[in-house]
Amino acid sequence: MMGTMATNRSRVLVIGAGVVGASIAYRLAGRGVRVTLLERALPGGGTSASSFAWVNSNEKPPLAYHRLNAESLLAHRRLRDDLQADLRSGPAGQPGIAWLHEGGGLEWAVTEEGRARLLEKAGRLQAWGYRIEVIDVPAVRALEPHLRLDGLTAATFCPDEAWVDAPAMVACLVAAAQAQGAEVRSGTAGEVRAFEHDGDRVAGVRVASGERLVGEHVVVAAGRWTDRVAGLAGIEVPLAPTCGLLAVTSVIERGVSRVVHVPGMHFRPDPSGGLVLQSGATDATVTMETPADPDLPGCKELLARLVHFLPAAASARIVAARVGVRPMPADGYPIVGPVEARPGLYLAVTHSGVTLAPLLGEIVATELATGTPDPRLASFRPARCVRSVG
Repeated sequence: MMGTMATNRSRVLVIGAGVVGASIAYRLAGRGVRVTLLERALPGGGTSASSFAWVNSNEKPPLAYHRLNAESLLAHRRLRDDLQADLRSGPAGQPGIAWLHEGGGLEWAVTEEGRARLLEKAGRLQAWGYRIEVIDVPAVRALEPHLRLDGLTAATFCPDEAWVDAPAMVACLVAAAQAQGAEVRSGTAGEVRAFEHDGDRVAGVRVASGERLVGEHVVVAAGRWTDRVAGLAGIEVPLAPTCGLLAVTSVIERGVSRVVHVPGMHFRPDPSGGLVLQSGATDATVTMETPADPDLPGCKELLARLVHFLPAAASARIVAARVGVRPMPADGYPIVGPVEARPGLYLAVTHSGVTLAPLLGEIVATELATGTPDPRLASFRPARCVRSVG
């Protein structure tokens, strides 16, 4: 039963201040819902800070999942515009940090087999209504004049894709949510240790400071820690986290202006003026325990690969490494919605969190505020995979 020491009476408690949780809290606050955002560390300091942060629906079948991601490309633009308006009109009267970087996504192949795969994907995406163009070598050079294009057999360009400075995005979301009345707690005041119940219903949480917080709904948006947090309520959430390695270069004057995918790796600009590098092959060289060290072999390999495609990187060095753990549901698809076995508990965990966060913020806030399920999430409800263990 609920204790008598509860002092916070928000209508919704959101656990986790990454891109997904912060987006939900912001949209709830914008609806006038009393919301408290809880984070055990720093907002945006978890997986959001170590994501490649490519906004896309480039290779995300089946169709229902593709459409969810594609619609969130538009939601990113809505969120950018809404945040700018809210932050300018808020108490500080300041515009937010630029976090959404448009410019599209460029990809190419260098073998006939790669060409066939790329053109097949382009045809499928075009049939699904996704904007993707098959382009020639002069068009690639016009987009990115500093890249070496030796052996190029096919190339595509997706003009609606973008990349995000995820920590800056979270900072803007949190500031705007607070300006609209949301409470943000971190550290011992935001670390959830237990759930509170009113009969069968989840009705709040107890945090590390000992305080009990009351809420009509508790949203678990704790990224790769969602299974641990939900486990406190006796709910098993099947996750299969994967690790990723990002290497950040020193400043490169003749770099690139967008997300670029070349055989064996991909890279994009970093706000520092360098590039962020990633590859599936080097992802496989790290684990959750790997230190984020610029001297990691995977970082050296990524730089060597980059130099092959971008000669201007020959004098660059790796100045930072980021080792992240992706909050991957076991079947690869979002788990978003109320938990039938625990009334009052709502889950929001997904891979592609940076892409999906703006749309999920809109949908989840609307569902919680109105009680009306959104059909776009019909394929992604917890009932398909979540079970009670206590």
